[in-house]
Amino acid sequence: MTGGSSGTGTTRVAVLGGDTGAGAALVEGLVDAGCAVAALRAGLSSAEEVAAALADARADRGGLDAVVDARVPTGATTPLPLSDMNAAQWAQHAEEPMRNTLHALQGAHRVLMSGGGAVVLVIPTLSMTGAAGLVPWTTAAEGSRTLAKVAARTWGDSGVRVNCLALPADVLAGSPTPLDRPGLPAPSLVPPELRRDAGPVLAALTSDAFRTVTGLTVAVDGGVWMTP
Repeated sequence: MTGGSSGTGTTRVAVLGGDTGAGAALVEGLVDAGCAVAALRAGLSSAEEVAAALADARADRGGLDAVVDARVPTGATTPLPLSDMNAAQWAQHAEEPMRNTLHALQGAHRVLMSGGGAVVLVIPTLSMTGAAGLVPWTTAAEGSRTLAKVAARTWGDSGVRVNCLALPADVLAGSPTPLDRPGLPAPSLVPPELRRDAGPVLAALTSDAFRTVTGLTVAVDGGVWMTP
């Protein structure tokens, strides 16, 4: 196995990046909601590695119902003006995270395609609001949303549904200060906590209650981003 296991619930979930940071907090929230969770390490760098880790998790539990990619790109949360960015930095902070998302989707499809299930990509709300100093992360997040919608459209025949869970960037990054661009509306509700607030929503997205929902982005941000 490539990660730890927690919980005894009936929904069996593997969380990429569940061994650290935001992913670890979401694992706790899933366990609180009654899911059986395998926390997989963040550093899986190919579709083959992802598929192998997910296959191990599936064998360990006698099945796998959902895959969550909760990895936060290393270094992408540090603001850097677009005008000062070189090609190597762009490749590291924008292209590599999108490639990791692609590998997560490919690996999840290989494991879920025979019996169906859920895939959830955890992304920052930056993909919808934008932020001047975080263009690479914003680009990667919106690219991930696009990949999710393409996968949702094409994998439905296999019973695989794909959705996104969007959270405030500072919550995902563990930043003490807001990372969104200035001028956004104040939250209508209290800002979310990963374990207490995002965890139950994530659990719902992985459950059969959402078996006819795919291609959706659910924002858990206290009401900053309100989609039509």
